[in-house]
Amino acid sequence: MRKLRTGWAKRELLEKFDIVEAGAYRNSMNKFNEHGFTSTVEYIALRKAELQTEYEKHKRQVEIMLEQRKRKCL
Repeated sequence: MRKLRTGWAKRELLEKFDIVEAGAYRNSMNKFNEHGFTSTVEYIALRKAELQTEYEKHKRQVEIMLEQRKRKCL
């Protein structure tokens, strides 16, 4: 009787693991497709580079604006 229950529990756990594993694969593929066919790590790196570029551009604009104000005050 104990062997039968162990086999049943093992089968049930394996089925659940298969579902979880398939869900992880499905989620990964959805993310891959959402991000222009790049991996999550690549997407994060690309996004970080984009944000860095935007930050530098904004920083230059602020510096120019401050310089112009400084010239007006003189």
